[in-house]
Amino acid sequence: MHWMEYLFHACGRLKEAQEIQEKMLEVRRHTLGEEHPDTLTALEKRTLGEEHPDTLRSMESLAITYEELGGRLKEAQEFREKVLEARRCTLGEDHGDPAGAMYDLALTLHNLERLDEAISLMEDAACSYVRIYGSDHSETKDTERVAKQWKDEIKQDDRGADSTYREGVEDSDEAAE
Repeated sequence: MHWMEYLFHACGRLKEAQEIQEKMLEVRRHTLGEEHPDTLTALEKRTLGEEHPDTLRSMESLAITYEELGGRLKEAQEFREKVLEARRCTLGEDHGDPAGAMYDLALTLHNLERLDEAISLMEDAACSYVRIYGSDHSETKDTERVAKQWKDEIKQDDRGADSTYREGVEDSDEAAE
């Protein structure tokens, strides 16, 4: 079933992938028990440990599925935060995986329209990439580009809001005359 979930996800059939993930977890809980090493996602945390690479990969996979389905962004954020914390604890700040986890969490925060937090975290990821890989590395450049793009979007939104406000004030002044 795991391969079916993978194939559905790869083909963009996300709802089916999510259903298989959830069904696999339920079946394994009932047939194998809570402590069996093959039990997925939340149960992996208990058998393999919260910071085991397989546990983190399962959490990342489920976060991706939740994000791509939409509507479950808060749950995706929770998984992303746990992955980031675990990557920081196990690998330290001088490894690319925590920077990648920051990047992923920043994207999720952006999708949740928490723009200030998203930009701040994306800039932190960029700083980490500069420290780890240097300023000319593709990960560094991509992360810096995304942070700049988001800042520019906010500036455009602010300009649009200012002009809408000015138009509203002008309309009010004209109505008063």
